[in-house]
This record gives sequence, structure tokens and C-alpha cells, in this order.
Amino acid sequence: CTNSDGDYPITIGNTTFEESPEKVAVVSPNVADIIDCIGYNTKVTLVSNQVLTESYKDTEKCGNNIDPDVDKIVKSGATVLLADDNISDGTIKKLEDKDIKVVQFHYGNTKDDVKTTYASIGSILQGKEGKEKAESACELLFKYLGTYKDQSKRKNSQKFMMYVSGTGPIATVIEESWYN
Repeated sequence: CTNSDGDYPITIGNTTFEESPEKVAVVSPNVADIIDCIGYNTKVTLVSNQVLTESYKDTEKCGNNIDPDVDKIVKSGATVLLADDNISDGTIKKLEDKDIKVVQFHYGNTKDDVKTTYASIGSILQGKEGKEKAESACELLFKYLGTYKDQSKRKNSQKFMMYVSGTGPIATVIEESWYN
């Protein structure tokens, strides 16, 4: 782990980080996409089978996102596991007993909730610099989504469906459908 310019310690939820983790396991597809978006995917040593982002296709898998393989996570040298709120309590206990910090992310319904998730992930991975990169990426995402929202209002249809893929630098529209 490294401590860059006094950015640490930081506390996210009930977990305190004394320094930036060098190896992280990620069992949340959403968190994996955010990490990829902000450019820290080289810290990711393991991902769950549910992580389908192209940049992680050669990353070792550690099972599913509810009960990942604790032994694989320990052997990987990961000091942090980033997860959704569906990871089992038993898995969390086993990992914490092995001194692996587990942070669960709960996805809210507001822009502020999304911003907090991005900022927390960035802060964990690289302190102040990571937080700033994550906040910039989040603002860019909102800008792109706002552009699509504006475009949808200009069409003659009242209904708009857009499929978004997280495999691009932020998000890539893979299909647009206008219907009445």
C-alpha cells in the first residue's frame, strides 16, 4: 500500500484506510465499471463472474458476487474487497477475519448518491487524486446522459428507450429506440 501526499487516512462508511491499496478484489459489476472509468483497473486482481467489462476479460475470477471464493481472494494478495450490498454476511465475516477490508456500495436514486459512490471508490483507490478523477468522470457521465435526455425531448415521440453499455470510457449507447 502507498500513502500519497498525506491523503490518508480516509474513512468510507465504517472502514478506515491508512493507505492506498495496491491489490483490490471487485465482485460488483457496477464498481468494476467505475474503477475502469477512472483508470485504476490495474489495481484489480480478481473480479466476480458477473463482471463483464471488456478490460477485465483476462482478470482472474473469484466466483459469484454473493459468495465469492474467499481462499482465492486471500491468495491474490488483495487487501480490499469492493462489493454491492448483496454479498453474504458470512463471506464478509470470513474476509474480515483474514484482515481484508470489505466495502459495500448501496446504489441510491439521486445524482448525489451516484456522485458519492464514485467519490468513495476514487478515494479508496488513490486518495484525493482518485476522488477528483472519479468526480470528473461522474460529471462527464451526467453530461452525456443529459445530452441524450435533451435529444429525446426534441423527437416527435413521447417515449424513448436507450440501452447503455459500460464498456466504453464512460458509457456507449448501443441502441436507441423511438416508439409511440
